[in-house]
Amino acid sequence: MTKAQIFFDSMTKDIFSNVTGNDYYKKHDFDDCVIADNAFILPTKKIVDNDGVISFEGGVVDAEMKFIQNSQFLRANKGGCLLKSYEFSQTEAEYIDEEVLYAGVLINHFGHFLVEGLSRIWYWCEHADKNLHVAFLMPKNQPLFPQFWEFMDLIGIDKEKVHIIKKITKFKKVYIPYQSHILATSYNEKFTIPYKYISSKIPAKKKEKYYISRSKFKGGTLCLGEYLFENLYKQNGYKIIHPEKLSLKEQISVMKNASELAGISGTGMHMVLFADDNIDITILERTDTPVPEQSLINQAMNANTYYVGVNTNPFPVDHSVGPTLLTINEAMASYCKTKQLKYNKSLVNYVKTSDGKKFVKLWLKYYSQSDNNNALAVNYPLTAKRFMLIADAFIPLKKLIKQKIKSYKKRK
Repeated sequence: MTKAQIFFDSMTKDIFSNVTGNDYYKKHDFDDCVIADNAFILPTKKIVDNDGVISFEGGVVDAEMKFIQNSQFLRANKGGCLLKSYEFSQTEAEYIDEEVLYAGVLINHFGHFLVEGLSRIWYWCEHADKNLHVAFLMPKNQPLFPQFWEFMDLIGIDKEKVHIIKKITKFKKVYIPYQSHILATSYNEKFTIPYKYISSKIPAKKKEKYYISRSKFKGGTLCLGEYLFENLYKQNGYKIIHPEKLSLKEQISVMKNASELAGISGTGMHMVLFADDNIDITILERTDTPVPEQSLINQAMNANTYYVGVNTNPFPVDHSVGPTLLTINEAMASYCKTKQLKYNKSLVNYVKTSDGKKFVKLWLKYYSQSDNNNALAVNYPLTAKRFMLIADAFIPLKKLIKQKIKSYKKRK
C-alpha cells in the first residue's frame, strides 16, 4: 500500500483518501510469456459500439488462426481496449524471418507510452541477450512522438529492429508477454522492470531535491499561480526543473539522482518511476478530481507520498483541459509545517488579480466548446449542461456554425 499523507480541504479529503489508499497491486493470471511459431500480428481495426465507445481488434494470432489472449490490450473500461482478432486470409500476410517481441498497442503520446507502452518490455529487459526485434501496433497513422526513439535507444533496441505493424505480418516466432500494468487500475510484479533497467544505465550523481515545474510547458493544462510554489521550493533548497528543456536521458537522470521530488500532478510526476524506491514525493493536486495512475505509480515505487490539494478553482474543470488556479492555501500551509518548509504566511490564499481574470476568461472559452464540455460532463454533468444553454454567447459565429454542422452529422 502507498505510504501517504494527505492535506486537503475537508470537503475533498475523503475523495482523495479513497483513491490514494487503494491497493493497486494484482498478481497476474496470464502466462508470463506465450511463444508462438509462425504467428501473425494484425494491425488494429477500430470498432465503434452502439454507445459510441471506441475499441480495437487485432493482436496476435497463432499458426492455427487462434487469437492469443496474452495479446489483449486491457484498460479500466472497454474504451481503447483490444480484446480480440478479426478474420483474414493468410495470403494477405507479409513474412519476416525474425523472432519478435509483441509490445502491444502504442498510444502515440509521451505520458501514455511511458506508463502503457512499456508494459510488455519487461520481457525484453529480462532477456536482453536474445536481442529480439520489437513490434508495436499503432491505431493512428501519424508521426511518432519525439521521444519514442530515445526510449528505444535507452533500452538498447536498435531502430532497424522496431516494427510498427501497419499490415498483417507473419514472423518466424512471436513472444507475447503479459501486460504488466493496466492504466489507473492495477500493476503486477513486472511493472517497474523497464524503468529500473533504463535507470541503471544512467550515471549516479550527488542526490538533490527537485521541484518539477510546468511553468514553461507550452502544451497541456495551464496552471496559474505556479510561481508561488516555484518560489517556495526554491527558498527551501529545491532545484527547479523544467522537463521540456531537457532530453529524455537528462530527465531520467534528474529522477535517478533525486532525494526528494515535488510538483503539480501530471506526466512530469509519473517520471518518478525512474527514481529510487522509497523516495519522498509531493504531488500538488490541481483539481478536485484524483488521478489514480499517480497513486498506482507511487505504490509501485513504495514511495513516501504527500498529496496536497492546492487548487482554488472557482468553477469545476477537467484535469486534462484546465485552466487551473493554484494558491498556497491552508492545506499547503499545514503540509509545510509537517515537512518543516519555510513559507510566507502573508501569501496564504493569495491569488493574483490577473490570474483570476485569466482563469474566468479561459474557462468560458474552453467549456463553450462542445468537446471540452463533454469532458466536463463526465464529472460535473449538471454544470456542463447548464453552461451549454448559454454557451452561444461565448462562441465566435464561425466556430458556432461548425459545431452545429458537426452535431447534425453525428445525429444522422
